[in-house]
Amino acid sequence: MGCTYKYLCGGPGAPAFLFVRRALQGALSPPTWGWFGHRDQFAFDPTFTPAPGIERYLVGTPPIISIGAALAGIELIADAGIDTIRRKNRQATDMMIGLFDAWLAPLEVELGSPRDPGRRGSHVAFEHPGGLAITRHLRSTHRIVMDFRAPTTIRAAVAAPFTSYVEIWDAMAALRDTIVEGPTTDREDVRVT
Repeated sequence: MGCTYKYLCGGPGAPAFLFVRRALQGALSPPTWGWFGHRDQFAFDPTFTPAPGIERYLVGTPPIISIGAALAGIELIADAGIDTIRRKNRQATDMMIGLFDAWLAPLEVELGSPRDPGRRGSHVAFEHPGGLAITRHLRSTHRIVMDFRAPTTIRAAVAAPFTSYVEIWDAMAALRDTIVEGPTTDREDVRVT
């Protein structure tokens, strides 16, 4: 299961996708029942009778505008190729970890991600007790969006087709400077996800 939200440019409300091995499609029950997954979707029967095969996992009317946005991302990914994207992803996250070692580890920030690139994806996590205030400051002051996960995790993501090495350098420098200088923002109205 996955979504087209982040790396395929679908944006909020973007469609998700699901892979179910053909041998299991009829044996498993869909976790969410929707009228598109019903055997006779226009019968509007209040009892769910799943369609045969993969169709049973459909939920409802697809978000057409989000699908259109995601198609551009899908085409970009197909043109670049997964191997090229993964190679840049590894180089970019290696760069982030190198900058962590040089700039953040001396500030008693801990690395929350595996160093082995084969064991991590496109996020690098940093642990700092002031993580929430730091992410709010980065967003409101520098327009840099890093996720916060309670209680102390700051997550930085690399979207390889779109993120430049200069942007990674600048974001990590802003993170370092915010930790050194202290965040100046504790605004509650900055939404952190």
